[in-house]
Amino acid sequence: MRQQALPTVLVMATETEEPTAVTLPRIGTLTQRQQRGQDCVWCGISLATGTAVDLGPRPLRILDYTANWFPRACRSHTSGSRSGKEAAA
Repeated sequence: MRQQALPTVLVMATETEEPTAVTLPRIGTLTQRQQRGQDCVWCGISLATGTAVDLGPRPLRILDYTANWFPRACRSHTSGSRSGKEAAA
């Protein structure tokens, strides 16, 4: 009996190990593109599917309504700092 090969699944590392552990800037200080996950929440660089790191869903409470937003960062800023200079300071 011939065995069928299992399909190869490519998994990209698009999430941090503990994405919700990263403290984010206040949502009111971000541009609409950063709020939508199109740009890095830290440096504002435009993100593509292969360059974005998902930081996990975050609850956002507005009056009596709670929604989730899905921030993303570039690979340089997954630890939650705006730049290496700020992290060292």
